[in-house]
Amino acid sequence: MKCHIAPLLFVSCLAACNGNDGDMLIGGGKSPGGYPLLSSNMSTVIAYPDQLVTIAVAVPEGAPGAGSTTLEAEGLLLWATEIGPDASDPSQEAYYQHEAGPFPYSYSFVDLSARHPAEIYVAGTMPGTGDTKIEKWLFPPQVGGYYTFRDTAVAGVGTPSPLSTLSGELVGGTYVAPENRSPVSPVQTTVFQGRIGGGVEDIAVDPEGRFLLILSATGSLYQLSDLASPTLTLLYDESALPGLTLADEMRPFVDAQGVRCFQVIASPPNVSPGAAIVLRDLENDGVIDETHTFTYDAYASSPYYHLNWTDDYSTYDW
Repeated sequence: MKCHIAPLLFVSCLAACNGNDGDMLIGGGKSPGGYPLLSSNMSTVIAYPDQLVTIAVAVPEGAPGAGSTTLEAEGLLLWATEIGPDASDPSQEAYYQHEAGPFPYSYSFVDLSARHPAEIYVAGTMPGTGDTKIEKWLFPPQVGGYYTFRDTAVAGVGTPSPLSTLSGELVGGTYVAPENRSPVSPVQTTVFQGRIGGGVEDIAVDPEGRFLLILSATGSLYQLSDLASPTLTLLYDESALPGLTLADEMRPFVDAQGVRCFQVIASPPNVSPGAAIVLRDLENDGVIDETHTFTYDAYASSPYYHLNWTDDYSTYDW
């Protein structure tokens, strides 16, 4: 999987984790419609005065028994868990699980990353050319559901920015169970299409909305800055940052010192040096100032590992 109107409580998604503690990656389970879930790299916890909602985005494999061809033909399904008032007793809370979509797309899906639940980035490989394509999906408000907002940095990469926070509202003022809402579809905009050496392996969006990190399948890490008029820059390759060829997952977080970081990690169990990499941006200006490389065991005992965080999680992107 990753707003502060009320004290934030942590609620995990109702799904099987794939082993990356804190990532809320969904794997090996099934969505409410019975589709096998591949993975999700986004889970957002939003606290409201009276409600708490956990939204995870997952990618189903397609209709049961079918492969990626069915997925591409039918479109992308997104899976969510919410906590809202119980329909039979509004004084009590209830979990609601539901699917949204399918939403069409024209490439072989690889990964997605979310700046907040209403703004996600979807990456894949174009058939024939092998080009990487990344789209931004913006979802409109849905009456009866929670709609989220996140501050966007006023300047681009190179200018320090405050850490952004999530906020939100209950659209229409009255909660409606997901299955009773009118469906909405995202506005899909291409932010990048071009060649990434080896193809895209994973992406992570900057929570302040200035850039995307793109990990290639051959272990190169790129920054796609200025998403309105993107510029692609190679940050590191395997020779400069050993361990990148092992990595298959990235996510942003804020460490215990209040520093914006990105985790670049291989799926455990991996005992190799470089199985976990932490990128630290000391001024939150979009420029990586420090890199820290660990074995997975060493990472688990480092101050960057989420189980060692001691506050109430209110500054972390889940």
